Amino acid sequence: LLAVRLGGIEDEPLFVAGLLHDMGRMAFVVQEPELGAAALFHALASGVPGHAAESELWGFDHADLGGEILAAWKFPAHLIRAVARHHHPGEAAEDRETALVHVADVIAHAMDHGGGQGFPVPPLSPTAFTAAGIAPGDLSSIVIQAQSQLDDITRIFLEES
Repeated sequence: LLAVRLGGIEDEPLFVAGLLHDMGRMAFVVQEPELGAAALFHALASGVPGHAAESELWGFDHADLGGEILAAWKFPAHLIRAVARHHHPGEAAEDRETALVHVADVIAHAMDHGGGQGFPVPPLSPTAFTAAGIAPGDLSSIVIQAQSQLDDITRIFLEES
């Protein structure tokens, strides 16, 4: 939705980056469920975002792990960057794709659709917000459109099952 709203940006790579951006969390929880649960409890108890709790406990976060997995699988560099840096978009200097994935992730968490399992909403990077090129006045209409599309998709899946 963000890419479509901005225009002139290829939306398919952003869609793929959005699908893959938390794959490191999924991989870690499957391989090390106790440590994944510990990060969740630490985040909830301390009020820090999940990636910060992961970094404190593990020395890296799910974004770092996801980036390493994509690199090992020889994914394109732009996807690796978007996944690995989505919580630290300033480290992917002037990378609009990473900035957009970061902003979309924060929006999804704020809407409670980020799959965050109760993690606090990660902070929005002002630098990424500026780099993404989204007008602040566009956020409410983007959120409304996202919720409407999610409602439609949910209805389709529930009717089919």
